[in-house]
Amino acid sequence: ALKIVVVGDSSSAGFRLDHAEQSSARRVARALHLRDGSAIELRCAARNGATAADVLADQVEAVAGADIVLIGVGANDAKDRIPSDAVEESLTELICRVRELAASDARIVLVGVPDLSVAPGLPWLARAVVRPNVRRVARIQQRVAAALGVPLVPVPREELTPDIFAVDGFHPGPLGHERITAKVLTHL
Repeated sequence: ALKIVVVGDSSSAGFRLDHAEQSSARRVARALHLRDGSAIELRCAARNGATAADVLADQVEAVAGADIVLIGVGANDAKDRIPSDAVEESLTELICRVRELAASDARIVLVGVPDLSVAPGLPWLARAVVRPNVRRVARIQQRVAAALGVPLVPVPREELTPDIFAVDGFHPGPLGHERITAKVLTHL
């Protein structure tokens, strides 16, 4: 079986979706199964509220032996205003640990943090605080992904229309997960 492991935050966990089948993790697994008929073993270790440091501390062991690792983290680093050097260090160490623990030929994909300052559920006054922090974390992700040779799936601001969000107006809804899935699959 092809072993897929997802680590990260609430967006990676599929928070606020009506059905687990709507999550990008399940969609990726289903698409890969349909592509070549291989059996799929999917594990989602992602948790609500996780920062890059949390994923490194609490979730990274789940990737042992994985063939594909999807990492989706960064929104909470931005929201909690974690210092840049700490985010960069945690994300770098996380990807290095994933490489050590996963299968030797594992494919790793990092899903970029979206500009949540445009999320319809975010209070207007919070937008000015969230925007620079999300952009800062996105730049760190770009730097780390480039330095370590890991594909980065960007989530451009112009794609963040209200219909891609869940009912809370903050997390990705079914359409958001569908779009992320399509981008992830281009790297697999």
